[in-house]
Amino acid sequence: MLGKRYVYDIMEELYYKISMIENLPLGLAKRFERKEDWQTIVESIISLLRKIGALYEEGDLTSVGKTWFNLLEELNMLFPVKPLEILKEDIPGYFFRNCFLPNAESTDRLVIVCPWVSPLNHRGWLFQQTCKKIKERNIRTLVITRPPVMDWHGKALELLQKSGAEVYTNEDVHAKVMVCKMTDRRKSVAIVGSANLTRSGRFDNVEVGVLIKGMTDRYYSLIEDLISSSYDLKKVKWVGK
Repeated sequence: MLGKRYVYDIMEELYYKISMIENLPLGLAKRFERKEDWQTIVESIISLLRKIGALYEEGDLTSVGKTWFNLLEELNMLFPVKPLEILKEDIPGYFFRNCFLPNAESTDRLVIVCPWVSPLNHRGWLFQQTCKKIKERNIRTLVITRPPVMDWHGKALELLQKSGAEVYTNEDVHAKVMVCKMTDRRKSVAIVGSANLTRSGRFDNVEVGVLIKGMTDRYYSLIEDLISSSYDLKKVKWVGK
């Protein structure tokens, strides 16, 4: 029987090689332009899987392979690009600036659940760009928030609604969830945390959030669950003033 540390070492090397394919920085892409380079990496991955009895000759995962892949998903620590990260600063800004706006063209669905929503900063640039991309790309967008009392909250909802977003209110909602579902599901992301989509939530309060990346079936299913749970929170369709 293979030693546990030996298998860990092999699987860590395996995920490193896979990450070279799935997360290759653009600056390094030229190193792997030739078909032969990619073939070498793929053959190396297959060899490592067969070495630990994780892969049949015809290419399917064995029961051992499925067990180890599930274990690696649970361990998280062995992923070269971690599917879970802790965020502590400007969580709403991170979501729109790093997750949504650069990937708007490949976004299939956007979900925002938050008690209070505002243009996010004094100029509202991130918010305006988000609304613009939603409208340009006709992105399916769901927003669930509390009934607006403050003018800035109502204004933010009006802008989202004009961009094509479905806006619902729920006076009991306290959850803060942001989901960006991509056409390539492995690139889908979600953030669950404490921050409202307000200036205070970005810059003033002490907040924390968990970033989830849909890079495996297990983590993507979490994102799907967050989407379906968000739709369950729909209560009253907001029609504006």
